[in-house]
Amino acid sequence: MEFRVLGPLEVRDGDRSLPLAGAKQRALLALLLLEANRVVSRERLIDGLWGDDPPETAVTSIQVYISRLRKLLASGTLLTRPPGYLLDVEPENVDLFRFERLVEEARRADPEHAAGLLDEALKLWRGPALAEFVGEPFAQIEAGRLDDLRVAALEDRIDANLALGRHANLIGELEVLIAEHPHRERLRGQLMLALYRSERQAEALAAYRDARATLDELGLEPGATLQRLERQILNHDEELLGPSRPQPPAEAPPTERRRVTVLFAALATTNEADEDPERTAALFDRLHDEAAAEIEAAGGRVDKGLVGAMLATFGAPEAGQEDHATRAVSAALAMRNRLTHEFGETLLLRMGLESGDVILGRPGSAVMGTPVAAAARLVRLAEPGEVVVGERAAAATAGMFELQKRNGAYLLAGALASPRAAGPAAEVRKTVTVLFTDVVEWTRLSRELDAEPLRRIQERFFLSMRTVVERHGGIVEKFIGDAVMAVFGVPFVREDDALRAVRAAAGMRESLVTLNEELEQTYGVRLTSRIGVNSGEVIAGDSREGHRFITGEAVNVTKRLEEAAATSEILISQATYRLVRDAVVVEPVSDRVVKRGETVEALRLVEVLALVPSMS
Repeated sequence: MEFRVLGPLEVRDGDRSLPLAGAKQRALLALLLLEANRVVSRERLIDGLWGDDPPETAVTSIQVYISRLRKLLASGTLLTRPPGYLLDVEPENVDLFRFERLVEEARRADPEHAAGLLDEALKLWRGPALAEFVGEPFAQIEAGRLDDLRVAALEDRIDANLALGRHANLIGELEVLIAEHPHRERLRGQLMLALYRSERQAEALAAYRDARATLDELGLEPGATLQRLERQILNHDEELLGPSRPQPPAEAPPTERRRVTVLFAALATTNEADEDPERTAALFDRLHDEAAAEIEAAGGRVDKGLVGAMLATFGAPEAGQEDHATRAVSAALAMRNRLTHEFGETLLLRMGLESGDVILGRPGSAVMGTPVAAAARLVRLAEPGEVVVGERAAAATAGMFELQKRNGAYLLAGALASPRAAGPAAEVRKTVTVLFTDVVEWTRLSRELDAEPLRRIQERFFLSMRTVVERHGGIVEKFIGDAVMAVFGVPFVREDDALRAVRAAAGMRESLVTLNEELEQTYGVRLTSRIGVNSGEVIAGDSREGHRFITGEAVNVTKRLEEAAATSEILISQATYRLVRDAVVVEPVSDRVVKRGETVEALRLVEVLALVPSMS
């Protein structure tokens, strides 16, 4: 059995990840792992989980969590030892202890052997340690301690590579690390040395001035080592020269500095998820599959080995994405809506996302760059079910989403119906799928009801429809009176946009059934709708005041289909049917007459086949 704390908490039994349900239960295991093979008192556990304000049931809760963990772990692993408990594990089965062993061995080895050992150690990190426990008292100190260990190992590995004459390959990585840790003077000195050995003396001295200015903001002077290094550079001290013949790494992976957007999600469960381990495992599998589907549909890459947390990257070089921030925020929004629909309040995610630079190809750097650490920090600002967006990602998606400023970051409220552009609209031709729906006999309701309840009914209808659209990856382009217009294929195109739109149409019809139960009880009314779906080419771009986000005959055809539909009917065009024919059951309908005497050709949607896989 393998225990992992260098990233999201995970316990693996062979190829299987164990279902560790419940935030407090997971936190208890993490605390025991940090103190593995040592007795941890019950009082220490209570203090670590609840701090100065434990509940009256704290002792009982600890006993329940211990009992549940024993059912998951191998017999004899979690022992009762007065005055508390002991987690009996082999050090090599805990990634933290394996990491510490490799680092200690490296510090006694020659530079070439040390570089290899440290690379191996840094590969054990899968993300920020204890990030999902940022609200727990024990993690507030331990998370910082573990990150210090990681950065110290990075500094050791950089020293080893400098000793081997590999300075030219380190400059980009050091710049990224300094942006993440601006007050670590050892990194500053390593950058100065790498620049100097690369015959970039002026830049090396500029790096010193930058370090001095950064420390001056704290009222500090550079340390004696950094000041001595500046003097040596000015004097061209031969002591700074590297080996005359640099040694290439045995297996040197290509490195690349890349701007990406990172989405970090930590699971927040209720007690419902704790009761039955088998049910919990099934829930986690479904959670991962549902969330990963939205991430991958938006072009993101998921770390599939995590249970209880997810780390996704948008902007990987093979994807060629320049709109990675937009994709990440869209995915987070779609994940939230989809998971709320699928699980209600049983399984919720706290999500944080941020953009920034990483070095691809370096152990310990690609998954630990500035945006990863920033996204993990943002998670602590999120309540269950919330998405918090960092400054850089918010700036990159300005005008695309409704963001509310909070605690130095932004809370994601939803997608804007009409993204705002600062300059001329950038228009492109795109093939999209458009959906129209409206309320049948809204005019009659308007006459019968007072304005205040009518407005509340309209708001509930719009919210219900928008939730379904966004869950399936669409954007609500606008509300028109009592009608909703949605687009699938903006801001980016998926292969299965048409299928998503048809599924959304079916979901909207089902959602209205649930909404009507609420409306009938509160206002004594029930709503009926009709829906049209069509695929075709449109002109899409940034909206301007008074202009539509998309225009084209495909929009007009969709509106005519919606007008032609009978009550509770979904009509799709032949163009849409050609894209989804293997996934739906339809019936032909005779030509329908709409306003101005026009007729439309359409097919009635009978069923969307549940087992047809997505093409995303």
